[in-house]
Amino acid sequence: MVTTVTPVANEPTTSRKSSRHSLGTLIFLTVCPTRTASGRPEANLGGAVIHLLGLSGVSKTFGARTVLDGLDLEVSDEARVGVIGANGSGKSTLLRLLHGDDQPDGGTIARRRGMVTAMLPQQVAPDERTPHQIVLAARPDLERIEQELDEVGGRLADPALAGDLDRMDRVLRRQAVLLEEFEQAGGHAFEGRGRSLLLQLGLDETAIDRPSDVRSGGQRKLIALAACLAAEPDLLLLDEPETHLDAEARSRLEHLIREFDGAVVMVSHDRYLLDETVTEIAELDGGRIRIWPGNYSTYAAERELELERQQQQYVTQQKEIARLEEAIRRFKLWASWVPDERNIRQARNKQRQIDRMEKIDRPVLERRKMALRLRSAQRGGQRVVELHGVDTDLGGRRILTGVDLTVMRGERIGVIGFGESARSTDPIGAVDAAAGGIVGLGFDAGADHDGSGGQLIREFARLFPGG
Repeated sequence: MVTTVTPVANEPTTSRKSSRHSLGTLIFLTVCPTRTASGRPEANLGGAVIHLLGLSGVSKTFGARTVLDGLDLEVSDEARVGVIGANGSGKSTLLRLLHGDDQPDGGTIARRRGMVTAMLPQQVAPDERTPHQIVLAARPDLERIEQELDEVGGRLADPALAGDLDRMDRVLRRQAVLLEEFEQAGGHAFEGRGRSLLLQLGLDETAIDRPSDVRSGGQRKLIALAACLAAEPDLLLLDEPETHLDAEARSRLEHLIREFDGAVVMVSHDRYLLDETVTEIAELDGGRIRIWPGNYSTYAAERELELERQQQQYVTQQKEIARLEEAIRRFKLWASWVPDERNIRQARNKQRQIDRMEKIDRPVLERRKMALRLRSAQRGGQRVVELHGVDTDLGGRRILTGVDLTVMRGERIGVIGFGESARSTDPIGAVDAAAGGIVGLGFDAGADHDGSGGQLIREFARLFPGG
């Protein structure tokens, strides 16, 4: 049952940010007891669960392609929801709808009045501002109050105001209101909280005030995450937050999600992160969502059992359909030999049995895998790449120093390291010959070097004369 309720003035608001939220609230009521991730019963009104946000019958299309089709979803206080699904199934589209960046083509979205949301996108673009400036910009309400306080201070400094006591009284009252609003919004402690968030996420003190446009993708993501947390959202939306993060940063991310005082909806392909952080799995398939209680491992086990049961039911039903169809064929054959109304009725009755069945879909036990085979056009040398004393600079900072590396044919190498440790730097294409070092590329001595392959080798020889 879905309804709306407006709490009376004496009712405590369920929002954690009461200083910025109105008492008027649009909520969903569902009569079913649930518990939060911490094990505590959720806030309720008259025994009903109060939801932050709800989607009902939501649809979204892009051209002729329908991404979401009649989707229903409810997000409660302190929920931990992991959204999973195939690439292109609409996971990021769902997050944009929850954040309000996009609007559905059909259906309704109901939000608690005054609810604050923050979203971490998949890719964070470079930003010329410092990390501290980015975090401070996450609270435009505080910036607005500070601007008004500056304007009020300018009016109070006007000598002409001393001759108009009524006007001075109005300006002073306005200043008092703004100062109280600034205090209730946590403005005095916000700058320190912003720096603290950046330090907690792994940035050092000296990096907080340096421009962030030359940082790695993982560092930019951590800065954007700090900005999301600085907004003190009721609902935190994370779109593949594990991307570009090293092992230490992922550990911090897990701790942050577990300790966050609010609801989290996260899209992720990292089953280990989902195991550690979520209490519900929202499976997005065919434009609709199905909720599975528990973490990813629980979902995977229950999903496998359900598919096995569905397979058994499907096989049993198909056998029954085959038996009925054989009976229909037999009765029709008899009716063709000897005209008898009873045989015709029997055939019709069997056909009605088949038509009235609730057909069980054949389960997809294994999704199609990408048929990708990586083969070189020509057989290369045994030593594919060889680096000797390679140095690389990025943004005026040395990120590779004296690197020695030999990659042999057929090897599979995993590169690990801390944030900004140049794991993604291409040592072949990014090394400046002036920075020092030798890059050698192996190739088959019997290959035709007058073709495109030979041109490529000569181009590398020109860029790296020591190779």
